[in-house]
Amino acid sequence: MTIDCIIKAPHIYTMKGKGVGYVREEAIAIDRGKIIAIDKQ
Repeated sequence: MTIDCIIKAPHIYTMKGKGVGYVREEAIAIDRGKIIAIDKQ
């Protein structure tokens, strides 16, 4: 499997839950302009 981009960030703000969500030390996988996964680095 190949993807377009992996972003590793110490702080990520999300639309998860009510209002704005926050996660630390996670990585985001993006493929074809869509977020396909968020997981620990």
